[in-house]
Amino acid sequence: PLPSRAPLCRHVSVREPVPAFRAIATDDSAVADEGDAIPSGDDASPRWRVRRADASDADAVVRLAAAAGVEWSAAQVTEEVEKGNALVAVSAGNDARDDARADADQAPVVAGFVVAWVIADVEVQILELATRPSMRRRGVASALVRAALDLAPAAEARLECRASNAAARRLYAGLGFAETGARRRYYADGEDAALLTRVPPVVSARELTRLLAGLSPEAARAP
Repeated sequence: PLPSRAPLCRHVSVREPVPAFRAIATDDSAVADEGDAIPSGDDASPRWRVRRADASDADAVVRLAAAAGVEWSAAQVTEEVEKGNALVAVSAGNDARDDARADADQAPVVAGFVVAWVIADVEVQILELATRPSMRRRGVASALVRAALDLAPAAEARLECRASNAAARRLYAGLGFAETGARRRYYADGEDAALLTRVPPVVSARELTRLLAGLSPEAARAP
């Protein structure tokens, strides 16, 4: 089950119809409080490599979630990792190490994670986003959200965010989300949630050609 602020629902498979549900908002403690500029042109080389989390990442993701103040339980985080719904960001050069595990296996540090559900390739719902506190304002959250959107580039994307979380709202606005409504007293403490939606952008002819040639969405966008 998901945390208490979302209704109970079964795991979503992209291959079957699913019931409607509320995306879990990113809260102030969880989002990287970054108003990062999104790199462009010659500065677009990624600092972070985003990949799908696997079972070997579960412990690191659980620790990160706790450090970032995510309200999910360890079991809930682990379940999303095991079901393939979590993406993690690690250093693009694999030069950063997790202090807790460096001596044991030299695993790259998990700088952040995002949980996203893809529904029948027509909608992406971002449920949770968290960045390691020591790595905020370094573009981690931007990289994670972009990767989540790239799971279904032609799909609409939705999420909910605390109304008071100005940093998160700026981040999402910079990635093409627009505020489309609100949920009153949505959180346990009575705070409202802002509803954010991203309509898929128009793809240029060059980008479309690259996508049809089999390039990844990220590579297709590159100058």
